[in-house]
Amino acid sequence: MLFPMNYPPPSPPQPPTFGEFIIGAAAVGLALWGAAELFRSNTGDARACGVCGRIGHNRRTCPYDGERINFSRSISKSRQCECCGSSRYGTQRHHTHGRSSLASFLDVCFDCHLTCCHGGHFQNLGGKPRTCRVTGAPSSWRC
Repeated sequence: MLFPMNYPPPSPPQPPTFGEFIIGAAAVGLALWGAAELFRSNTGDARACGVCGRIGHNRRTCPYDGERINFSRSISKSRQCECCGSSRYGTQRHHTHGRSSLASFLDVCFDCHLTCCHGGHFQNLGGKPRTCRVTGAPSSWRC
């Protein structure tokens, strides 16, 4: 013989609490952001050089394309820095058109070679400074 069981009647579904709503909204927002990142195009990013992989120039203008060419020792170096005008240090010859070009050069002291010509790090592309970053004056080669 079966005995009747007195189970409580099922309760109606409860709306989610505010905390559950916030967690659910955050999960949906995170999923949408992740999907957007997957399909986002990177057309705005700068393209890297095909030769050296650095940003800021292309294969045609790459200063690292080619072997380093040393300047002839028969050309005497200036005793005065052509950037800051100082003569207290020995000068170094700086390739202004990349290491594989002998088109022009500057004889600069070590401080100006690093700070003015390479922007503080020798891995940066070299350039021909118009103003000395050490003294703040126009470079001596311009005068």
